[in-house]
Amino acid sequence: MENQKKNPIHHRLLSHNGRMLAQLEPINGNQLLEMEFPPLKFIVEEWLPTGTYLNAGPPKSGKSFLMQQLGISVATGNPLWGFQTSKGRVLYFALEDTYKRLNMRLSSMQETYDLSNLHFITVAEKVKDGLLVQMNDYYERYPDTQLMIIDTVHHVREKPTGRNLYAEDYDLMAQLKTISDNHDVALILVTHTRKEEDDDPINMISGSTGMTGGGDGNFVLRRKKGAKNSATLTISNRDTPSFEFLLDFDDVTCQWNLANRDESNRESDPLINSLLLFLTDRFSWEGSATELLDELIEVEPYLSLTPATLVRRMNDLINTLSNKGIRFKTGYKGKNKIINLTYVIPV
Repeated sequence: MENQKKNPIHHRLLSHNGRMLAQLEPINGNQLLEMEFPPLKFIVEEWLPTGTYLNAGPPKSGKSFLMQQLGISVATGNPLWGFQTSKGRVLYFALEDTYKRLNMRLSSMQETYDLSNLHFITVAEKVKDGLLVQMNDYYERYPDTQLMIIDTVHHVREKPTGRNLYAEDYDLMAQLKTISDNHDVALILVTHTRKEEDDDPINMISGSTGMTGGGDGNFVLRRKKGAKNSATLTISNRDTPSFEFLLDFDDVTCQWNLANRDESNRESDPLINSLLLFLTDRFSWEGSATELLDELIEVEPYLSLTPATLVRRMNDLINTLSNKGIRFKTGYKGKNKIINLTYVIPV
């Protein structure tokens, strides 16, 4: 009697507590490097890509004015502090305000723009009671939505039990993060900071590291001691360099103005620097990713990339590269994939 052939291992199903599970089917590193993904989408160029973020600050520090100012910029497509915005619908959960207070705040900001893209809600369900269903439905009805702001996140979460604060915080962030992951929008959750000062502003955010680590980035607004209308906004994201903005609050317009952009606290990107050095004298270049990497390594020997990750990194940085004067696109010559670079000295 012939031996029966066993099914290949990847065709087997696994049983667990009465459920049938498929075996794990990973991809290898080479397959992953060959995959292409769309470039990072920015709601505010350079420092606010799509994703889920915490925006923290002490009570009465101007967090809501900052978020409303951001909402106005995105809703109207006007730059914020010189950074271009991606115009679209904004949904603002103003859960600590009334419509009367919002009306007064908008009036005090003296905006004369068309604000039909800026939408407010003052009452919301908690996450466990269906908020995510409502937010998903809203996006399906209004797919031009670019930004959602929940001010504050404490109004939509259950009171922590304290049994495992990290797990509860991380689970909350994971649930809310499905909104930005599924719809490619920016979701900002307003929260508070602790009273205790810390050298690292991120450590001042209220809650456990499940909150700060469960999202895609964190913003911290800190008023300067002895300076009523001055503050520092620290931005630390997974997919962008870090930023620190020095801001001044205008009591007349109720807006935060950029006092100084602290470049010393911004992480330098060796890829951008090497591209700028490479293109300074030639202004245009065309070739394969492998050829470009070989050229860049001559400029920056410590550049640690593969040809595939080089293309991915350049796609992620496409907006920043454009701001630096570097125009980047890919195409084909026959069957060969090529990169085309041009450099225009920024005015």
